[in-house]
Amino acid sequence: MARILVIEDDPTIRANLARVLRFENHEVIVAEDGHVGLQAARTECPQLILCDIMMPRMDGISVLNALRPDSQLSVIPFVFLTARADRAEVEAKLTFPADDYLIKPFNLQELLAVVNRQLENQRKLYGLSDSR
Repeated sequence: MARILVIEDDPTIRANLARVLRFENHEVIVAEDGHVGLQAARTECPQLILCDIMMPRMDGISVLNALRPDSQLSVIPFVFLTARADRAEVEAKLTFPADDYLIKPFNLQELLAVVNRQLENQRKLYGLSDSR
């Protein structure tokens, strides 16, 4: 089980992501925009962040750029959820790279593959056991 932060302004997508991840036995924290998500990242110490790019108040790029300079938060895998299929366009706006991308609409298998890959990479990198 991992603690996953979902930052997504669309309430339907946010609820569906949370439901699927909880079904997979993950603890899920949700945030409706980048500002709330950034605060949640700082207080909840998630093991993975799934974040929409286009959001009101604070977009996903700003969230990532605020997290990466923080030594404790910079190690959290960060996955963008985006409707933009042009990855190069997104990456051109980034100060720091994201760990992965999910292009909307994505299916359940794609979501779980990215989540599991990022969590496994973290376990290998830091020598953590699989607590699931």
